[in-house]
Amino acid sequence: MTRDTVFRVASMIKPITSVAALQLVEHDKLSLDGPVPNIDPALGSPQVLAGFDAAGMPRLRPAKSPITLRHLLTHTSGFTYRLWDAEAIKYFKAIERPPSAVKDTAPRTPLMFDPGDLWQYGPGIDWVGRIVESISGESLDEYFRKNIFEPLAMKDTAFVISPEQSAREASVHRRESDGSLNPQPIERQTRRRRFSGGGGIYSTGPDYLTFIRMLMQGGSLDGVRILESNTVAQMGQNQIGKIEAGVLKTTVPALSNDVDFFPGISLKWGPRPHDKHATRSRRPQRR
Repeated sequence: MTRDTVFRVASMIKPITSVAALQLVEHDKLSLDGPVPNIDPALGSPQVLAGFDAAGMPRLRPAKSPITLRHLLTHTSGFTYRLWDAEAIKYFKAIERPPSAVKDTAPRTPLMFDPGDLWQYGPGIDWVGRIVESISGESLDEYFRKNIFEPLAMKDTAFVISPEQSAREASVHRRESDGSLNPQPIERQTRRRRFSGGGGIYSTGPDYLTFIRMLMQGGSLDGVRILESNTVAQMGQNQIGKIEAGVLKTTVPALSNDVDFFPGISLKWGPRPHDKHATRSRRPQRR
């Protein structure tokens, strides 16, 4: 492992996508609290899972309020990952069964709750990535490169890496049944046409720390401004009100344990640990 080792950083792309969206907010191309652009029925006409009928088929209803960019950025939109949502697992199992008409008409991405009602970690920021592409007219990799990576000289952060960067990539190991670690082959780089705002990017320690230093210094680094300081200040404040960012209960123990970020501590969404506005009172978490 060296300073320039390349990693697949998975969901650590989410803050990068959030910064891209907030740049568009600063340029009055997006609104934090207005309905998000209607680029897909899942966003423009969201359906909420309201339960299941006697036959086990899902009952859906229109969402009580529109989805906003703030909802998507703070994981309060109603979109959830199946890995930590038993109701989502039940929904997708139901629509995969006959009758086929149900599968054909059921939304592929229903909400598990109304926007703004609860917090649940999920693919909301994947949708933010698609919105950034739609509003900017550029693919996500192009937008990131022009507006974040090149200005900050983050030369080792990209969706598709070069052969030289691939040679520096950290290998992945799989745990075998006897407890040993088996190194896996480095994946082959293929030309990609679609990019996700929620995962699938590569970076190095120094590159990602450059991005974090920019945020810690109020949106600018080495004379380059990426976000306005007041925007970054808002990122360090509670953005979900009385909602709790609670425990994620795994649906697949082989892939994930339950996730409790800070046991016994009430958590909001938006604060960074060093920020004086962070909301982290030491009282029992509400379930």
